[in-house]
Amino acid sequence: MPEGDGMIIAVTGASGRIGRATLAELKASGIAEVWALDRSLPPSGLADRSLYCDLSNPGDVYGAIAGADAVIHLGAHASTAHHPGEQVYANNGSATANVVAACIALRIPRMVYASSITVYGLDWQARHGGITHLPADETVGTRPDDLYALSKLAGEQVVSLGANEHGLHGASLRIAMVVGEDEYDSRGRPRDDRDASGGLWSYVDARDVAQAARLA
Repeated sequence: MPEGDGMIIAVTGASGRIGRATLAELKASGIAEVWALDRSLPPSGLADRSLYCDLSNPGDVYGAIAGADAVIHLGAHASTAHHPGEQVYANNGSATANVVAACIALRIPRMVYASSITVYGLDWQARHGGITHLPADETVGTRPDDLYALSKLAGEQVVSLGANEHGLHGASLRIAMVVGEDEYDSRGRPRDDRDASGGLWSYVDARDVAQAARLA
């Protein structure tokens, strides 16, 4: 992502694990203004501007990102563990569609979208011969196995539609299980007790995701 003088970057889902790391990464890299958008605001000092934003509300989205030069879209329900699958799909789908539509309408040229390695359905593919090499990469076909994964794949298609039909410079990052800076044990291994078999036990540091989003 270009980092010219005076650049303004808006970050959705700014209060989450990746969001907080992304705000810190952008500020450390010298971005002129960083805007934090979420339904719960991040700790003070991480952003130049913090705004309440319900991504399912197009008016909220348009109002929050107007004037930005780029958007890093992280906001989403992160799994089906705490919300019904159909709610996750509806929430994530409408959020991404609203952000893409707002970028196009407001002539915001660049957008980075947080997708997920769940789009591959790696656990199922590993058990049924679909994985021929590790680490898995973009050559592995997609096979979402729940509505969260399907919502992420649908989001990628919405971003691609914006790029192909409207010239949006969009990048979709397929992110593994994210580990925060303070979530490692004394041996440097993630303390997270989530079942990571669905991603073949892969993980990524939130700070690395933040850097990837800045550079995309």
